Amino acid sequence: MTRQWIEEVAGTCRAFGTDYLHVIIDQAGVDFSVIPALNSLSVEWQSLFHGLPEAIYCR
Repeated sequence: MTRQWIEEVAGTCRAFGTDYLHVIIDQAGVDFSVIPALNSLSVEWQSLFHGLPEAIYCR
């Protein structure tokens, strides 16, 4: 399922001639942080919480 989703997104990006994708992850409905998973990826990512108390989860 994940591989299929990634292939579809990659195909759409190629069709539009772009080599990047912006994704916003809303963690409001979950009781765990996705930061460890993001840290394990080999992609560039940014947090909207830099400089805020929530930034402790970005380490």
